[in-house]
Amino acid sequence: MPSPRSQHRTLALVVAALACLATSASTQIEVAALSGDATPEGTHIYKSFGLPVVGQDGALVFSFDTPDFGPFHFSGVLEWDAGALLTRTDENTPVPSGAPGEVFELVPSNGPARNAQGTLALKSRVLINQTLLLRQSGGGALELLGRDGDTAPDGNGTLEYGDGFAPTINAGGSVAVSVNLFNTSGGTTDDQAILRFDAAGSPPVRIVREGDPAPGGGTLSGLSAGAFFPNPSMNNSGEVAFTSETAFGEFGVFVGDGNSTTAIARSLEVAPGTGGTQTLSAFSSLNPINDSGVVAFAATFVSGGGFGAIYRGDGVSMIPVTMTGDPAPTAGGGVDGTYLLLSPSLGLNAAGQVAFSAATDSSALHLPGLFLATPGQSDLCILRLGQAASGGDSFLRVEEFALNDAGQLAFRALVASPGALNFRALYLWSPGSGISEVIREGDSLAGSTVTGLDLSGVINSPSGARDRAGLNDAGEVAFRFALADNRSGVATTAPGAAPTWVDEGCALAGTLGEPVLAGAGSLAAGSNNSITLSNAAPFASAGLFFGLSSVPFPFKGGMLKPVPWIKLLFTNTSGAGGVALPFVMPTGVPTGTSLWTQWVIQDAGGVSGFALSNAVRGDTP
Repeated sequence: MPSPRSQHRTLALVVAALACLATSASTQIEVAALSGDATPEGTHIYKSFGLPVVGQDGALVFSFDTPDFGPFHFSGVLEWDAGALLTRTDENTPVPSGAPGEVFELVPSNGPARNAQGTLALKSRVLINQTLLLRQSGGGALELLGRDGDTAPDGNGTLEYGDGFAPTINAGGSVAVSVNLFNTSGGTTDDQAILRFDAAGSPPVRIVREGDPAPGGGTLSGLSAGAFFPNPSMNNSGEVAFTSETAFGEFGVFVGDGNSTTAIARSLEVAPGTGGTQTLSAFSSLNPINDSGVVAFAATFVSGGGFGAIYRGDGVSMIPVTMTGDPAPTAGGGVDGTYLLLSPSLGLNAAGQVAFSAATDSSALHLPGLFLATPGQSDLCILRLGQAASGGDSFLRVEEFALNDAGQLAFRALVASPGALNFRALYLWSPGSGISEVIREGDSLAGSTVTGLDLSGVINSPSGARDRAGLNDAGEVAFRFALADNRSGVATTAPGAAPTWVDEGCALAGTLGEPVLAGAGSLAAGSNNSITLSNAAPFASAGLFFGLSSVPFPFKGGMLKPVPWIKLLFTNTSGAGGVALPFVMPTGVPTGTSLWTQWVIQDAGGVSGFALSNAVRGDTP
């Protein structure tokens, strides 16, 4: 049986042959800013950065700080796209109307919020410990929406916006924010609220306030709101989703629009999907809402600890997404164990797909994997403990993720590497293409080596708001990075740079069913990649067909797609029925080159004594 080293060397020779096809390769990562570099006006240097977000137009938006000394160090927010500065907001920006002559300092730690139309929502400090709520459209003048000390819309108390979290903005430019209130008539019983700011110059709309009647009975109290709480999720209709206590030990999930409030779920209701055996108890505190008015949330049951289920609800119906104890899918389409621990941090898109992380009982480590639930379909496994990653590595756990309306997922994962230290990497998962590596710790970037990576997603932007995501609908990923030379920076993947691995089908079943072939990695020049075979007959002779085009050809009772093939690699499957072949992509392969692969496995349970994996096509960026 060929050794793993000889297998990998053979595959490397195959892909190295591609280098003669051209002399240039595309660039995948675009660095927007680096610490130590000059800011655009040239009078300051960057020190640190907030988490970047990427707009639907591809613009990267990020906050920054400088090492200037004094009570108000220099800070700001920039928009950047493919090397061009689109707009900037900093202490040199004219102060907004309503705060004449005051020195103000932007708050880079919580980052900006930006809608698809290029309108920003952000916070700033003025004087000492006073916060402004600001909006800016198209790089124009800052608009003052509110400031600490303003009178509440109903006249009861004064507002405090705080500076811990960015506000939420929708496509129409409406801004939702959680506030604390002081000097109220009810003291601690009415000192939190959620407000929405719409048209310029109009007073804020009160979405909800402690002390309001709760739909279904009781009083709204203990809101997951206030200046020190993350801001709630809001859709493009101005509907805001929030969780509140309704009575001692009882809770509910609600949606308000400033005119009415609707109950999505409440404590002591029978839990859907349990056959009447469970009763709802409490709920996740921050829950995404889409433009159809659907809210995704996690719920606990009276009889158990932890989150027992994830639901979609719209005020009319409540549908289970998944539950503790449900079968947990694997990446190959099978099932291994059941869901054990469900995370309350959820992603929700326009189609009602819900992304969630969960641990399973199939491993003693119980490290969380990443899953995607689509209405009317079985859950998909994006990654699980032990699943093959690019370059022969394996996934340990997911740590952060973002979901877009195209059904793609960007995520950061902890990865195990044989004979080396664990590391973190960023990936993009696409329907039909699978997982592609964006960048990993240890990669070369900006003349140094990557030592840290951060992505804005549903965990560190816990309302699940799309305006603070590191992934847009074009599949572009924005991230913050640290380097071995102590610099840091922000970057985005180039438009169209996201690699594509496409399942082209044509598997032919053997003893264990259909063998599964999957590709992983970016296919960018110098990147680590792998093709992995699983679910094949154990210890079986196998041949990998490799080609650059496909004219399907009948073969052993099935259909072979890499025809004409330019290389054929022979090896044996492992005792688990798999083969993992890592390789480094050579330089010089033209953008859009298609790499076709498919395994043929000797298998007495297959037609004519053979089984075929599905064919996989990888398209170079």
